[in-house]
Amino acid sequence: MSNKKTVLGIIGGSGVYDIDGLTNTRWEKIESPFGEPSDELLFGELDGQKMVFLPRHGRGHKIPPSEINFKANIDVLKKARRDRCDLSQRGWLFKGRIKTRYVCDC
Repeated sequence: MSNKKTVLGIIGGSGVYDIDGLTNTRWEKIESPFGEPSDELLFGELDGQKMVFLPRHGRGHKIPPSEINFKANIDVLKKARRDRCDLSQRGWLFKGRIKTRYVCDC
């Protein structure tokens, strides 16, 4: 078993463009053969947990639901070397814990 710490990948829902309390943050553009993802990825840590966050509609809600490139979004999270991808329907954040409605192993 690997000692590598898990990196949690999150796709935020409508109105969620970043994660409060995230430290050591940086935005990074990652390319995909499936086209443009919704936005750059936000890397950081929350209470010691490494995370990669992607705002599903892009920062500022620039992309309508019918135009979201889901394949590119999942692909860039994989390239970010995350180990688990949580798809958040509403992106609820409460006291440093992330509540999700849908979880996938991508």
